[in-house]
Amino acid sequence: MTPETFKDVANFLVPELDVWALKLMATLQELPQFADVTSDQQANAATATLTIDRDRAARFGIQPTLINATIYDAIGQNRQNTSRREASANNPPERLQPDQTRQCR
Repeated sequence: MTPETFKDVANFLVPELDVWALKLMATLQELPQFADVTSDQQANAATATLTIDRDRAARFGIQPTLINATIYDAIGQNRQNTSRREASANNPPERLQPDQTRQCR
């Protein structure tokens, strides 16, 4: 799929996805099994377009990947995955006791 084709598909699907996401959220909010159902959807969020002059950056020895990483570090949403410890025979995963669990209905 070319970038142009992807943009055409995305422009077609995003409005429909926005509508269905709101419908799904409203339905889930009505169910007693779920509490505090919210959305992080930002349909009216500010956007910006950035054009990188790759030739000029290359003259200064700056790689495009460095530019992308710097921008993402500044304004992106970095997911932090932290493993507290390694699972092994000497360090088995913890299990919940029966009195620590409850049934979801």
